[in-house]
Amino acid sequence: TKERREAELDSKNHIPAMTLLSSSKGSIKLQAGGRIFGRAKKPDATQSPSLSPVDGITAGSGPDLLIEDPLQDSDPVLEEAYCLSFAAGGTEKKFDCVVPTGRWVHLSIVCQVSPLSLVTIYIDGEVQDSIAMNMNLPLSVLGSLQPKNSFVGEVAEMRVW
Repeated sequence: TKERREAELDSKNHIPAMTLLSSSKGSIKLQAGGRIFGRAKKPDATQSPSLSPVDGITAGSGPDLLIEDPLQDSDPVLEEAYCLSFAAGGTEKKFDCVVPTGRWVHLSIVCQVSPLSLVTIYIDGEVQDSIAMNMNLPLSVLGSLQPKNSFVGEVAEMRVW
């Protein structure tokens, strides 16, 4: 299974989603607000991990357990990241992946219309997730026409086939 931890942020830290691509029929968004997504390596199955409470975190404010790696080759920590979602026809689905922050990321979105309606996300050349959903192409706007959802960042290159 994919390992992902979610911790709710309080409402004062909410940042609206940024729209990467859109049209009148749908959009692909990079969600920055409301959640922090974390990744940790799977613990070694040959070792018995121990669980311990995290100091300074109270119930409801985030995860209350960490897995301590007995081999010390990885320290599982929460890292700030973004998630991707796709919206069309009043339905929004989130991809089961995280987009790292603080560095350039190669993000590819592949839309397959037939024989299945499938949207696949690649991050740095690796398949992350696919969802079954009708994609109404073309997504003709880079970003959004709505200022509160506009993309904030840099795009080095964009190709549409």
